[in-house]
Amino acid sequence: MQIVVATSNAGNPRDVLHDLTTRIAVESASNTTPDFVTFQGEAGLITADFHAQTQSHFSAAALHGGTSCRGVIAHDWQDRTRFARCGVLAIFDPEGSYGSASSGASDTPRQCAADATLRALSSAGRPSEAPDMVFLTVAPGKEEAVLEGIRSVVGPGTPILGGSSSDNTFAGAWAQFSGDAFHTDGFVISVLFPSRPLMMTVQNGCAPTGRNGVVTAADGRRLIEIDGEPAAQVYERWTNGAIAAPQPGDGGRMIMGSTSLWPLGRVRSHLGDVPYYMLMQPAFVQPDGSLDLLANVKVGERLWQMEGKPEHLLSRPARMTRLARRSEEKPVGGLVVYCAGCMMVVEDRMHEVADSLMDAMDGAPFMCMFTFGEQGAHPNVPAEHGNLMFACAVFG
Repeated sequence: MQIVVATSNAGNPRDVLHDLTTRIAVESASNTTPDFVTFQGEAGLITADFHAQTQSHFSAAALHGGTSCRGVIAHDWQDRTRFARCGVLAIFDPEGSYGSASSGASDTPRQCAADATLRALSSAGRPSEAPDMVFLTVAPGKEEAVLEGIRSVVGPGTPILGGSSSDNTFAGAWAQFSGDAFHTDGFVISVLFPSRPLMMTVQNGCAPTGRNGVVTAADGRRLIEIDGEPAAQVYERWTNGAIAAPQPGDGGRMIMGSTSLWPLGRVRSHLGDVPYYMLMQPAFVQPDGSLDLLANVKVGERLWQMEGKPEHLLSRPARMTRLARRSEEKPVGGLVVYCAGCMMVVEDRMHEVADSLMDAMDGAPFMCMFTFGEQGAHPNVPAEHGNLMFACAVFG
């Protein structure tokens, strides 16, 4: 098994793809077509035309692509003044099995995800088996339903690693593609049966402040009340004024820039006495004092006010990657999912993240993408969707 990671800053899609395919060919030890390929690149570059060009270079059976905020970073990041516009992670593994499938926007995302998972397994030649890992790229908005559909096929214990595709400004310019289809409001699911061991972890860079309350009114991703009070009033108090609750006559407003270090958390599992939190980011405050989150919330859940520190956003990805390694041997490669909101807080110091990841991977190739939502599993619970998280898969 070999993993090749390459990046490009070329100015147009054709030159980007030429850069990446050339690097793959030069670094491949087998001179064969990769068994699995994932592209992640900035919005505006990952287009239907780019997708069409990839189809002429790679097998459609296991091709997986999506957009990543600002682009990507990788082990070969040279120009530290900007992220690479696009990156590719290619797996050469003739003893493994890989397959991909996708679906566009639908009113039945759960069923579409189940169908796509079955097609991906069939593409991999393993139609009745649970993969070692499911890799998901999904448009923001329906992540929970898509996860339910995947789990309905592969079971709750199958590891899922994912990221919600992103753009640079949350303007909806994201995209996803598989070998046979391009989407702007869909998802792509890949199933991986690698010949080498892999390990996955998910963490966040926040700690609980101690302030907490119970959801008393909610609707999907809209948090209406906590302990009977308008959610925005409670949130303003819990965060010592990170946002201002609306006053009479105020309109709604985007608050994502003010909430990246102040997510809400819910306890999903424990390791001994240590709780593991899945985070949710408030994105919009409504005139009635409700908050729109980037993940679903339910009446009766206890929410904890979490607080992030920039130093934790810099150090946690490497710490998480070290935890994912099975042995002291140099791994084959890795894929890191890093919340775009967290990245924006420490964007001018992302070279520190790259250096720490290179150290954690012992110089093995890796690619890090930046997402508007992260999917992964804490100990002893199925994979879930959250925000302001970090996730990684380490091969070998």
